[in-house]
Amino acid sequence: MRRGAVQAVLVLLMAAMLPLAVVRTAQAATVSFATHVDTATGTNPYAVVVGDFRGSGRKDLAVINYGSSTVSVLLGNGNGTFATKVDYTTGTNPTAAAVSDLRGIGRKDLVITNYGSNTVSVLLGSGTGTFATKVDYTVGTNPESVAVGDFNGDGKPDLAVGNHGSNTVSVLLGSGTGTFAAKVDYTTGSFPQSVATADFNGDSKLDLAVANHGDATVSILLGSGTGTFAAKVDYTVGAGPFSVAVADLRGVGKLDLAVANENANTVSVLLGSGTGTFAAKVDYTVGTRPNSVAIGDLSADGKLDLAVANYASGASGTTSVLLGNGDGTFAAKTDITTGLGPDWVSTGDFNADGLLDFATANWTAGTVSVVLATQSPTITSANNTSFTVGVAGTFTVTTTGSPAPSLTETGTLPTGVTFTDNGNGTATLAGTPTSSATVGTYSLTITAHSTATPDATQPFTLTVLAGALAITVPGSASLGTVAPGNTLSAHLGAVQVNDNRFTTPANWTAKVSATSFTTGGQTASETIATTAVSYWSGGFVTQSGNGTFTAGQLTSLNAVVLSAQRTAFSHTLGSGSNFVSWNPTLVIAVPSAAVAGTYTGTITHSVA
Repeated sequence: MRRGAVQAVLVLLMAAMLPLAVVRTAQAATVSFATHVDTATGTNPYAVVVGDFRGSGRKDLAVINYGSSTVSVLLGNGNGTFATKVDYTTGTNPTAAAVSDLRGIGRKDLVITNYGSNTVSVLLGSGTGTFATKVDYTVGTNPESVAVGDFNGDGKPDLAVGNHGSNTVSVLLGSGTGTFAAKVDYTTGSFPQSVATADFNGDSKLDLAVANHGDATVSILLGSGTGTFAAKVDYTVGAGPFSVAVADLRGVGKLDLAVANENANTVSVLLGSGTGTFAAKVDYTVGTRPNSVAIGDLSADGKLDLAVANYASGASGTTSVLLGNGDGTFAAKTDITTGLGPDWVSTGDFNADGLLDFATANWTAGTVSVVLATQSPTITSANNTSFTVGVAGTFTVTTTGSPAPSLTETGTLPTGVTFTDNGNGTATLAGTPTSSATVGTYSLTITAHSTATPDATQPFTLTVLAGALAITVPGSASLGTVAPGNTLSAHLGAVQVNDNRFTTPANWTAKVSATSFTTGGQTASETIATTAVSYWSGGFVTQSGNGTFTAGQLTSLNAVVLSAQRTAFSHTLGSGSNFVSWNPTLVIAVPSAAVAGTYTGTITHSVA
């Protein structure tokens, strides 16, 4: 039974529905990699770096072409594809590059080492994806790599260049306008091939790590914070170290090293102490002639992994991926196919799906390979919902995964409810259960599918609840003023019955009752008894649905005394939902003996 009570100054009691708790189910997602997509570059691409050259939030590529002495810029489309290259002239035989905002104006610039001309080329970016003509600065002999950092603490980017032919690293202090002072050289090990910069001893001053191809060492040069560096300290790595990368592989706030060893077919991991020293190397097997190592969370598990480009990896190029355990150790390699002769690997989220992808510069093939990470689907929305008969309901199924999975449903849906795949990794369960016959529990299975395996499945429960039979009344009504011995007649306001039970037949009866009207101390002269209170419903104001609606008292001639509960309105026969409203009239005969005052009483409507 449903009730609504009105006072004349009437009181309406409202009921509140409590929210339904839902449970989310968790599923494991697997990250893998799609087939590489290759794009033409210049001749003998040696390195590839990633940057946002337009300030668009999309990742772009710059590929260093040793054989054609150019840099190819490929602007990203934001979906993992790239525009055709645009070439810019560099020095002779460029070997490496770094991306940085050299002027502090929010535009990315390029710094490129030129092995054949013993220079670094600076190409200032326009911020629209184009670059100015190079400006060259002299460095040591056969420069192979460059790192950018603020070495003297003046807020302006400086350069460190590893010179393969002169066994030095050249430091060029920046002006903050994109120009640089003359080099100052520091001794390294034999044939320095790669340089990286970071704060290894926690003094907020940048230091240098240099991989020395000729003597199987990595040199650490601690920075003074004024642009100068202490003498090198060497640590043994594998044979022919070709690339060094820096990261906190353990998540302990101490920086570690990963070194790709070309002649040993390994990557050496050296854990840092946080004071500028490093533990003995631990080696992991990779492919043949590893020439580059990059660090990133390739598996999307919060632990850093390694990607190693293997230059001489057979008929097709490969990049070895070694998943990190989060403690500085790594699982055995998994090889991902790339273009032929990959010489360099860099990471970036090329399709904005939150997963880390990678690109390789392929010396032999003359291409850059883009390898997109894929993630098996996971259903992230709740595994249950409820709809009500006669009431439109909707529920959105959500997922994660890349590419966005398609969604299907198996199992019987209630009449009036559909399941629609939205084509964007979501689906919509929506509709209006159409009859009481649909009340119950529906066991469904939702499947998310994409090219990344495995599929995700979720047992899902849809509960259809019986529709409600409800009555609503005004919150209060002021009936007016009358002298003792007279009769007062006034409307109460709209009373409504909503029947969404979808029963057949859709029968219900609305009842009305009243309390006495009282004032003051509720003595006899301060009370108007229910025998003096009459009610008539009048006809409907609005109605919908089939069946027969019957007013309890169609006119004033049919008014009833509310000394007992009376019928106000009723509905018989029909099916489906129905609705009716009426505006009843209350008639109060005020006794002659009634004292002056404000009288209140309660008129209660109920339906069943």
